[in-house]
Amino acid sequence: MNYSQKEFINYAKHHLLAVGDSCTINFLGRKAAIVVIGENHDTTIDGTKAGYTYQFVDCIATARFAAGESTYTDSEIRARLNGEFFDAMPAAFKKIIVPVKKDTRGTITTDQMFLLSEREVYGNRAFYDKVSGRQYAYYKRDWKAKYKREIGKKYATWWMFRSQPYSGSSTDVCGVNSYGSGIGNNASGSYGVAPCFCSK
Repeated sequence: MNYSQKEFINYAKHHLLAVGDSCTINFLGRKAAIVVIGENHDTTIDGTKAGYTYQFVDCIATARFAAGESTYTDSEIRARLNGEFFDAMPAAFKKIIVPVKKDTRGTITTDQMFLLSEREVYGNRAFYDKVSGRQYAYYKRDWKAKYKREIGKKYATWWMFRSQPYSGSSTDVCGVNSYGSGIGNNASGSYGVAPCFCSK
């Protein structure tokens, strides 16, 4: 169900949302929709479960993963997610966002905003990264219809994951192409960004 921002935040605080519920917010000067993709899925820094995980329905920007060799931990996109993109969130959302621990091939980061891993979207269908996290409930349902991401009114060529194609890979990044297939490409290219965040 689609709610107003005020209703959405209130229902989030009282744990009355369901996977698939959404609302529209003002972000970087334009309207952007967010959707609940998981419930009690991610782990906060105190070891408890975050009530909800959300994702932007469409890409909020195009960006590169990194300029050169990099893991997700040290990547340019991770710094931007937890810096300028988090700062651009409406004040009411920033009040309910909680940092969570994200596992990327055994390396744990603590993030306020993050990218999904390949496995968190594809589950057992993941091709490159079969170990980082577990599939969100949102992507277990009608999964083919949920892969396309727009930038403005145009479909992104593809949107990126935090996963890298191979363990130890530092110059490539995984993503989803416009057909819904998982692919790997150069980390210095420009790709769609569809961030996630959690609330208590």
